[in-house]
Amino acid sequence: MAAVALVTSVGLLGAACSEEKPPNLATPTFGGSTTTKPPKPYIAKYATQGACTVRGIDDPALQNEVECGTLTVPEDRQNPLEKNVELQVVVIKSTNPDKKPDPVMYLEGGPGGSALATLELWAIPPSPFLADRDIVIMDQRGTGYSSPRFNCNYELTTIGEDRVTLNAGEYLAEQVNAVKECFSRLDAAHGLENFSTIDAAADIEDLRKQLGYPQLNVFGVSYGTRLALQYMNDYPASVRSAVLDSNYPFEPHLVDQGPANAWRALKAVFDSCASIPSCDSKYPDLQGALTQVIEQLDAEPITFLTQKLNNDVVEYQFTGQDYVDQLFSYLYDSGAASAIPEALTVSKSDPEAGLMILQNAVGLSINATDDVERRPSFSNGLFYLLDCTEEVPFDDKATMDALSADIPEPMRTKFVTDRATIFDICSAWNLPSRELAKTSVEIPSLVLAGTFDPITPPAWSQLTASRLPNSTYVEVEGSGHGVFFSGDCARDLVVAFVNDPASAAGKSCPPVTNLG
Repeated sequence: MAAVALVTSVGLLGAACSEEKPPNLATPTFGGSTTTKPPKPYIAKYATQGACTVRGIDDPALQNEVECGTLTVPEDRQNPLEKNVELQVVVIKSTNPDKKPDPVMYLEGGPGGSALATLELWAIPPSPFLADRDIVIMDQRGTGYSSPRFNCNYELTTIGEDRVTLNAGEYLAEQVNAVKECFSRLDAAHGLENFSTIDAAADIEDLRKQLGYPQLNVFGVSYGTRLALQYMNDYPASVRSAVLDSNYPFEPHLVDQGPANAWRALKAVFDSCASIPSCDSKYPDLQGALTQVIEQLDAEPITFLTQKLNNDVVEYQFTGQDYVDQLFSYLYDSGAASAIPEALTVSKSDPEAGLMILQNAVGLSINATDDVERRPSFSNGLFYLLDCTEEVPFDDKATMDALSADIPEPMRTKFVTDRATIFDICSAWNLPSRELAKTSVEIPSLVLAGTFDPITPPAWSQLTASRLPNSTYVEVEGSGHGVFFSGDCARDLVVAFVNDPASAAGKSCPPVTNLG
């Protein structure tokens, strides 16, 4: 039996992670709606750390000076003398003696992703941004290396282990209950209404002031674009330029579109292959192939051995619905999207071999291990908190069902069932809703989209661009989620734009996926 590292996706970005202490449960104390009030006077503090190390990130050869620091701000700006939050910061210094005064500030996605966990992307080897500018990254409140960190792993770990014995309906019900318990624990210790995109934008402004930068070039990917847009709206004078990649703007019914977006991206791969004679001849009828693989695996699941936290080895039944989940996850990566036609065709006779093709396309080791104890890359508690306050209140299951009506079975079951769970989770939390800005400012902006993106489709980036009068929109054929990381052209386009925002006008990139 081949060893296959299964990939899972939560929300806009990746998987859950890290340690959690036993919960201290309490009853939720608030609900309804809320509005933003101006903060009371407070003092933000920034302190550099003597030893600059980021736990879980091996650093054999940093070629730039790296400053680590902590930004301390009130948890509740209406009551600044109560609790504080401590936000972890890394500044990668440009070695150019004539560097520009305005750095690039990278905003991670998720919501709930850790920006610091991406340090190597910017420092090893040095990012081309560093030729002229510093790069600033900060884990927003509730995430990553910052404190507090909103994680539901204590509650979710147990049912994650039960995944091998529960049917789909039982597992989803347990997931809802686990997240509800997590909310009770977090709510007992913190004012959850203070962990919002608006608060995170205010944190960015406090950091800019503390570091002494006159302006920032904000660079957001996925949920990071939503945070960037809020910052641009609230502090426009502080932004020199904006790169908005794989956009998640504030708009009702975006969660409702999730299943349809996933199917749109997968269908785009199928249609692209069918339009290329060499691909179509080798890998015909990919939708039919997927249907066949799902039905085969549902009838005769693959048995994998998996190790629980107590080191017991148990069997896991990998079904056709699990296979659909894997395909969705791999669509995030442009390299894996190129391998989908071959993987699907091979999977008809050997599903394990087909999965290995996808893993090899993104460079995953078959012995890949979970690095979550070393690197807290995703905070699922903040993911649920922000979705349940800033998006789901403006969405509904009936609209999701209507928008998903054209997804064929058996794919529809997986795409809709999993994503609809968020309505049950948010209903159990009863959190206050919060509307964000539909930002329209004159800031020079580069808006990027990938045609194979399964979670933030080009239409969302087009919506963002339509609201920004000084924006340039670039759509890259074959790119998945995170266009900047799809190849040299997109990277060079972004770097050139930051150096000279006028340079992006009329520019484009060739297709990045080879289906021939």
